[in-house]
Amino acid sequence: DLETNHFILIHGGGFGAWCWYKTIALLEEDGFKVTAIDLAGCGINSCNINSIASLSQYVKPLTDVLEKLHTGEKVILVGHDFGGACISYAMEQFPSKISKAVFLSAAMLTNGQSTLDMFSLQA
Repeated sequence: DLETNHFILIHGGGFGAWCWYKTIALLEEDGFKVTAIDLAGCGINSCNINSIASLSQYVKPLTDVLEKLHTGEKVILVGHDFGGACISYAMEQFPSKISKAVFLSAAMLTNGQSTLDMFSLQA
C-alpha cells in the first residue's frame, strides 16, 4: 500500500528535472501523479548557483512544494545522487508529509549531520 500516488523526483548534482523524463512518462502511464523539481540553480531554475550557501537554500524549490501540500496530503520522495541528501533534509523538515522515501544510488544524511561533514576529507 503506497498511501499516496504522488511522486516527487529529485535529481542529483549537476542535473535537473529533465533527467527524469522517462521515469515521469512510465509513472504517469501507470496513473501516478509525478512532480520533478529543479533544485536551486539547476535545470531551468533561475537562482544564481553562486548565491547558494546552504543545503536549505539549495532545496528551497522542494521545500516550497512540500509547504504547499494540503493538510493530510503525503508524497513519495525519490532522490538520486546528491538528491538523497536533499530528500533526507526534507524528511526531517516535513515528516508528516512524507509517505515513503526512495534513495537511488544516493547520499543519505544522518540525523544532525551537515553536508560539509558528509563530504569531509577526514575519515
